[in-house]
Amino acid sequence: MFIVPLLGNAAFDPETVETLSAAFDDAWQQIKQSGSTFARSAYERARILAKCIIKMAQGGEPRPATAERIRSRACGAKLQAMNAAGGPTSA
Repeated sequence: MFIVPLLGNAAFDPETVETLSAAFDDAWQQIKQSGSTFARSAYERARILAKCIIKMAQGGEPRPATAERIRSRACGAKLQAMNAAGGPTSA
């Protein structure tokens, strides 16, 4: 559960933490399989993706939030930002 230590003081119930963890795992696999340059320097990029997912959840992701929907939105946001900037971005 890569995302859990990054939650810090964020208050999420256990079910939401599981959903966020699943969203992160799915999103990271999708990015790695895409061949995106975002997957390079894996640890730091994974942290950026995890923080993006947490930020989405804190911003009021519609309930019930599914890992698939969060993954889709997080991957789309990060890949779109990278393409617009010509490279990796931070959260």
